Amino acid sequence: MLARCIAGGVLACSLLAQTATEWVRQGRAFKAKGDAASALHAFQQALSLDPKSAEIEDEVGFLLAAMNRRTEAITHFEKAIELDSKWAPAHYHLGVAFWLAEDPERSIPELESAARLRPLSSRRCLQCRRAFRGGPPGTEGGGEVDAREWFDLE
Repeated sequence: MLARCIAGGVLACSLLAQTATEWVRQGRAFKAKGDAASALHAFQQALSLDPKSAEIEDEVGFLLAAMNRRTEAITHFEKAIELDSKWAPAHYHLGVAFWLAEDPERSIPELESAARLRPLSSRRCLQCRRAFRGGPPGTEGGGEVDAREWFDLE
């Protein structure tokens, strides 16, 4: 985005930012209404305009995870963390996605990172970690989980 802004001048930067911001607003509105497909489209449009945004990558991953497209979601969560390693929601969402994929070895460090980066949300992250002590979902002793319940960060 920076190169496009520099080439187009200040006005181009402003227009690009407004467009990406507007797509994010629309995505959030669709998400609040429960329209995941429209929300995903809006966030993907925002991402195409601002490919360096960890927040938008995380939003795309969140929607894909909620649509049970975990492999794609994990890719977006990992990209969000690559862009901003301190973006706690991406660590949390990645940890939950790994948990739902029955991969506690990869889940727990992400949940711990989220708790460390955003201490006020550590209660939820630690609940996930405690649930793993009995095993991942679907295994003997493991807890069942509804993805919709876990894909948010207070």
